[in-house]
Amino acid sequence: MPKKILVVGCGNIGSRHIQALTKLPFKIDIDLVEPNKTSQNLTKSRLNELKITNIDNLIWHSSIDELIQKSDLTIVSTTAVGRADLIIKLLEKGHSKFLIEKIVCQSTKEYGLLKSKFHKYGAKGWINTNRRYIEPYRQLKNLFDSGSFHMYVIAGDVGLGSNSYHFVDLFSWFSNDDIVTLNGDSLDKKISYSKRGNDLLEFSGTITCRNKNSSLIISFLPFINIPVIVGLINNDFHIIIDETNKKVISINEKNILSNNFLMANVSNSTTQIVNDIISKDQCDLPDLNFGFNAHNELFNIFNKHILLYQGKQMTLCPIS
Repeated sequence: MPKKILVVGCGNIGSRHIQALTKLPFKIDIDLVEPNKTSQNLTKSRLNELKITNIDNLIWHSSIDELIQKSDLTIVSTTAVGRADLIIKLLEKGHSKFLIEKIVCQSTKEYGLLKSKFHKYGAKGWINTNRRYIEPYRQLKNLFDSGSFHMYVIAGDVGLGSNSYHFVDLFSWFSNDDIVTLNGDSLDKKISYSKRGNDLLEFSGTITCRNKNSSLIISFLPFINIPVIVGLINNDFHIIIDETNKKVISINEKNILSNNFLMANVSNSTTQIVNDIISKDQCDLPDLNFGFNAHNELFNIFNKHILLYQGKQMTLCPIS
């Protein structure tokens, strides 16, 4: 019997998830919830580029209210605005396994309510920080997950609000420690609107992060042409990964990794993630409990920055 996959939100990221589902090694039925015609057409055009052999049925819906059957897995790739309420409604309809885009929601209160509801319904949820599925990072975890280390991230104008969680999670994963403390005192004063919508904001500048043994600096600078660079340093190694140009550099010339680095695009990584969840009832992504502290810290530093430079007291952190 085909596995039933539900995808809610079929914009750019959602359509990439759907492309990944076509590569699964078993038969599936897909329900797609997307009221926006432009997003529907984007998904249809991307599917038309593929030779599909594993999808028995694909059904479009304009609302989750139209859903009747429970899914084996639900992928939520809407923006974070209203996502907590959306997921709770899906839980109430009997859906019990979720792959959720980051940021999960927009406040600690929303996040706490989600955790409570997942516990109530015996549900499981994972956050799609898919760098955990990049092979060089998987190899590097074995080198840096014991003892202290320092990590740094440098990037251009690619959105600190919407992307910083990826690197905070990578840091937490390497150190096996989900309790981090963030500081946003070095964020740039300028706050801009996100490309994802006028109700969302973006930030640049520097965030610092610590846990009990290690440290992280994330600097997203307001210049476009800076590649995404990730550095890892301990007593034995200094590894630099140029994600943009797909290169691995070892400062101390120890040949511990291939020189080639391949990003885990959603249209590829989701295939393995979904296969893991369906076949093993688990995956290597952080679950909701692991991600709570980092989300809380990010909400606090961005809301504090908005209050300081825009004079607005936020109940919801306007990032996605």
